[in-house]
Amino acid sequence: MSSITHQSGANDVNRVTRKLKLSGVSEDQADALVSEIRQLAGMETVEYSSASASLTFVYDAAQCSVDAVEKVLDRLGAQFATSAWNRVKMGYFRFTDKNIKDNAAHRPHCCNKIPRR
Repeated sequence: MSSITHQSGANDVNRVTRKLKLSGVSEDQADALVSEIRQLAGMETVEYSSASASLTFVYDAAQCSVDAVEKVLDRLGAQFATSAWNRVKMGYFRFTDKNIKDNAAHRPHCCNKIPRR
């Protein structure tokens, strides 16, 4: 297993790629939106496609989450699309983000030692 660190400090093990549709984004808003999301801790790359109205972003799930991106979208007046498929993907992304963050914080113990009190 490699331990590659990317330009934003994102660990390769916790690095995830997400692609979701957006709604309520104007052409003027798109550049501000991308630059705001890039400022999040652990965020590596952010791309917005106006043709498909989709946002693709790569981040370290131990440092950032899809909920942090959603907060930035809400602050700028945009939101993730409310289609059924987008909602299913959001639920899955939230689950995996929480799982990765919990596993990154977990400190394993040796099973040959006496349990801690």
